[in-house]
Amino acid sequence: MSPVSQGVLQALLGALERLTRRGLHYYRKMIPLDGLTFIDCSFLNCHFVTKTGTFTLQNCLIQGPDTVFEYQGPAFKVTRLY
Repeated sequence: MSPVSQGVLQALLGALERLTRRGLHYYRKMIPLDGLTFIDCSFLNCHFVTKTGTFTLQNCLIQGPDTVFEYQGPAFKVTRLY
C-alpha cells in the first residue's frame, strides 16, 4: 500500500473511532443518534433524536420513565407507516 493510501486509511479509521461511543453513561441528555455507534452505554431519562435512522445501539441499556424517542424527516415518515 502506498504511503498516501495508508494515510487516507488511517484518517478514515480515526474518523470512525470518533463516531463510536463506548461504555458511557448518559443522564437526562439530548442524544442525536444519526451517524453514531453506541456500544455498552447506558441511558437514563434521555431524549433521543433521529432524522435518518442511521445509527447503532449495541448492548446498551435504555431506561427511565422520561425517556423520549423523537423521529424527524425521513425517519418520521417510516414511523407513520406503523
